[in-house]
Amino acid sequence: MGSILQIRVMAETFDESEVEKRWPRLVGMTWVEPRSGGRAHGVLELLEDMRDRLDTGLLSDEASKNLGELIKKAYDLGLKIKEALGDWRPADASKLSFEIEDLLDEIELAASA
Repeated sequence: MGSILQIRVMAETFDESEVEKRWPRLVGMTWVEPRSGGRAHGVLELLEDMRDRLDTGLLSDEASKNLGELIKKAYDLGLKIKEALGDWRPADASKLSFEIEDLLDEIELAASA
């Protein structure tokens, strides 16, 4: 890596509409306002914003009770993916991406119960 030109390994959602299609309940309970132009609405942002809503009491009591631990676990996986990328371990980050998606599937199912 040069002193000016930096090489980065990063994770980002390729198609944000896929997030809305795959986890509509989670998107609905997390992003209640219309989407604005600036901030991305990808998988990692969903994890962060779900955790923020949980921590600030903006989720319903029922959702907090039923989904809280799963949301915390998903958020922690998001932190681990960032750590793996920061440590130049893309294979570990790739594995974590599947774990995150599987866990979001589980939370989506639990949210519909």
